[in-house]
Amino acid sequence: MSTTARNAPEPYTGPDTSAQLIALQQLEHIAALQREPSGRAALFDLRPEAGTQAPQAPWSDAEAYAPVLAPERKPARHGRDDLRRLLDRWQRLPLLGRLPFPLAAALLVQAALSLRLVWSNTAFADEALYLWAGHMEWDHWLHGLSLAHDAMPTYFSGVPAIYPPLGALADSLGGLAAARVLSLLFMLGATCLLYATTRRLFSPKSAAFAVALFACTGPTQFLGALATYDAMALFLLALATWTAVRATACRSVTRVTLLMLLAGAAVALADAAKYASTLFDPVVFGVAALALWRPWGLRRAVAAAGAMLAATVVLAAAGVWAGGRPLWTGITTTTLTRVSGATPIPEVLFDSGKWIGPVAFLAMCGALGTVWSRGLQHRLLAALLTLAVFLAPVEQARIHTLTSLFKHVDYGGWFACIVAGYALSAFARAVPAVKAAAADRVGAVTVALAGVAGFALAGAHFAGWPNTTQMITQIAPVIARTQCPCMATQSNAIDYYLHETSYSGQLKNAFSFRYWDWRIHREVGGAPAIVAAIEAHYLTVVEIDPSQDPAAYLPVTHILEITPGYTLVGKSPSGNPHEPAEVWVLGR
Repeated sequence: MSTTARNAPEPYTGPDTSAQLIALQQLEHIAALQREPSGRAALFDLRPEAGTQAPQAPWSDAEAYAPVLAPERKPARHGRDDLRRLLDRWQRLPLLGRLPFPLAAALLVQAALSLRLVWSNTAFADEALYLWAGHMEWDHWLHGLSLAHDAMPTYFSGVPAIYPPLGALADSLGGLAAARVLSLLFMLGATCLLYATTRRLFSPKSAAFAVALFACTGPTQFLGALATYDAMALFLLALATWTAVRATACRSVTRVTLLMLLAGAAVALADAAKYASTLFDPVVFGVAALALWRPWGLRRAVAAAGAMLAATVVLAAAGVWAGGRPLWTGITTTTLTRVSGATPIPEVLFDSGKWIGPVAFLAMCGALGTVWSRGLQHRLLAALLTLAVFLAPVEQARIHTLTSLFKHVDYGGWFACIVAGYALSAFARAVPAVKAAAADRVGAVTVALAGVAGFALAGAHFAGWPNTTQMITQIAPVIARTQCPCMATQSNAIDYYLHETSYSGQLKNAFSFRYWDWRIHREVGGAPAIVAAIEAHYLTVVEIDPSQDPAAYLPVTHILEITPGYTLVGKSPSGNPHEPAEVWVLGR
């Protein structure tokens, strides 16, 4: 055989003669996908491998289709590759890898934002009161001390035997900072429960936006650094909500009933920790019923929510019966028949908007979004969760008070963040696919802006009460030397910081102090009572702070200056720039 004949290619025969036809059909299918109005990018790279020749299309205008069939490959996005590698490394971490990365990032940010406040100021009046009461409870349980034990339930807005002993235990281990870190742990737990709840109700992406928004809001930052029962009560409400939503995955009626009873117990404990949290109980019951509606049907969902309600009522009634008349007096005076203030309604609503306005706006957007994209069950659920954010502002506007508003708005904010997270995640689905990444970046910027506003508000509010370090240093040796009766506007802080100091008599609070005025032969309160007690040389130590009691400051300081026997022993900064807090003592 000649060389030419040996090197000539053999004619192609056999069953694969249709290979080119199949390839062209595949190319036509891909080209049709690219011509769809959705505008999606090419699914495959059709360029031939190196050293091969691309098949030629049989149609005459193949050159016109060439740019569509073989688009130029864009350079790889190193940012996405780096993020993917970071997520892979995160998942390989022991223990921590089981935590979703968006949740872990939100918890880290939330902890940092709250920890910056922990050491920034001395104890707030409420913190001092609850921690001091907790120490008194421990003394009562361990040593039989009866000081203020019967009186505390009558003026506390939560059962004194629930949070105060727990906070006092942390305070004994690490001081005020440890008690505040305990609140941070409760708030971090609420964030974890928010992620789990939102993920079940909507999607993982919605959950990621929800926890990011909740962690950055000002009230969340504030409550994570405040040693009060608010963080504990919010955590328990979140636990009850998640337990009810978790029941949707159960196939057994027995397991669903058990979970609903446990959720009811968590609600009852939250209400006992703080009576005002009862305002949000209907939201928890409603979420439970609406979440169970789809998998179990409306009738069984209502029955399950009813079991949850029954458990809450029974446990609450048992607690009130065990607490007796003092506990019921505290519930009625501090919560049910709370005295109205004088703050105008627009001011209450304006302050509420500063604290929780961004969450409320995004929640309303999410609720509106469910009208076009979700069924009736999800529409009602979104509306209920959005309504929760308005409960505290409306209630406090009704009684015309700003007291504790900055704490109460975060309860409704937790529920509203579920729908707000859905709104931020749905934004990417409402725009063309090529702009989805940009929509996610807009959502991230929105969360960041809310965090900046929350950072400023929480920091300013945490610095809103006077630092009592200097005042405590001045008054501690005076009380130890002269003993009491004493009167102070910062009596809670003095009781807390000097709770281990032994002094006879009860430290009188300026706001509840009453004295018998012998000149008019009747008992008086407020500034007249303090003035009459000073003139009679009844009080041995007087501490007056203009930022705590502005109405009494000038009359009291004036009578102290002109009454023989009283000496000014120290001044310290107050909440008013040009009027210091003063400590006076009878004799030297």
